[in-house]
Amino acid sequence: MKQVVCDWLIGCLLASPVASPGELQYRAIVYQLDQQHNERALIEILATQALAVEQPGDHVRYKLAEVSAAYAAGLRSIAQDAAAILDAEQLGPQDRIRVALLRARDHQQHREWTALEREVAQIDRVRGELGPQAPLPAEIGAEIAFMHAELATASGDVDRAERIIRDDIPARDSLRAFALFNLGVALQASGSTTRAEQAFATLTSMPVYTEVALDLKQRAQIALSMIKQQRTETASAESILRAAPAQGRYHQQALASYASLAMEHGDFATAAGVWSTLLQESLWSSAGKVAQVAYPLSLESTAGPEVALGEYRRAEANFEQRLRDLTTLVARTEDPSWDAQLLRGLANLADAAPPLDPIVQEWRDRLGHDDWLVWLHADQTQWLLQQWRDLDGMGTWLASAPPEKSGAADFAARARALSARVVRLTDDRQSRLMTALGDIVKSEVQMAQRQLGLIRIGIARTTDAIAENQPAIGEP
Repeated sequence: MKQVVCDWLIGCLLASPVASPGELQYRAIVYQLDQQHNERALIEILATQALAVEQPGDHVRYKLAEVSAAYAAGLRSIAQDAAAILDAEQLGPQDRIRVALLRARDHQQHREWTALEREVAQIDRVRGELGPQAPLPAEIGAEIAFMHAELATASGDVDRAERIIRDDIPARDSLRAFALFNLGVALQASGSTTRAEQAFATLTSMPVYTEVALDLKQRAQIALSMIKQQRTETASAESILRAAPAQGRYHQQALASYASLAMEHGDFATAAGVWSTLLQESLWSSAGKVAQVAYPLSLESTAGPEVALGEYRRAEANFEQRLRDLTTLVARTEDPSWDAQLLRGLANLADAAPPLDPIVQEWRDRLGHDDWLVWLHADQTQWLLQQWRDLDGMGTWLASAPPEKSGAADFAARARALSARVVRLTDDRQSRLMTALGDIVKSEVQMAQRQLGLIRIGIARTTDAIAENQPAIGEP
């Protein structure tokens, strides 16, 4: 048999030629959880339990799946109630660990350190009962070690956190990068700069094997360079940033930090070269917007005011056009019909192949960058977007259902009442999502206005410098 989906918490889904209806139902739930369709899985779990169609002996695994799905969907009260029911069961050691681990994950996400410590202690006690004859999967062991490291970091026990990270979290596991980065941030916040530097340096020197670990490594490189800069070790800070990989989310931020350091050090030629590179990569990323002001500023000291003025004029034209595009986008986001089309396109974005939905493409083109994807992929946004999509589909179905097919005298009235409720809920979710998108655009407008003000100051300064260098009328 070939293993298709396997999760230690809720069981494995195996390909087999024969399966009972109950087993097929549970496999469908496991698959929904694996695909992160958590609300859909939860509805199927609750329906199965309510109809009492689960098979003998299935109660515990259905409850475990319910806890897992509810926590993943952000429905903590449902998850906690289901976990409390499991507490009253005569569970075996493995299932007791599963319940505690699900709770621990939730407490860690919400930074509830006392509650996390309680669940981790429960896991450790049960693991002690199991002994070495029944080891947990390696990835679960690494996750529990990570929780111990986070608890040590939160309590200020730096030596213990470092020991756990070094000895208990495998070098190839991305959790080691997370633990080191979180330790460095905590140490820097507490004023322990030397220890923070050690944590960040360890992270920047370790090999990474996943995109998320590479992301953290680049963030650590930037943090390390900032520590060096605060100590006025400018050359060391520049060498760290120069070695940053040319990929990952923080590539442009590292380049911008490097160029800023070069300018502070008086190396305007190097800074101009880096700013020019950033302008070629992206005009409207966070670093690109800074580069459009900083590039001509660095040219003032290297190429002279005439060349710098030309670049300031180019930047001024860019930002004037940008403000026009953003003003149009603000007006678009105030149109409910356009908003609904945009949300439909965003809801299908993960499954869509190029070309993009035209409305999403317009949004992306006028905004000029993809930084907003961080908001889009956040758990809360995805939860709201999934709800909006389900409600929008339900509203469309209710609006198109012909009353004559109802088969009941009061169906039309009930359908109208349900439709009105669906419309209210849809409008609420749409309003919450579009408020966030509108805030993104308005923030870009404010940034563009500030940048345009700085550019015009540069234009005035370089214009005055050129005038001062011009000979007076009648002079040779």
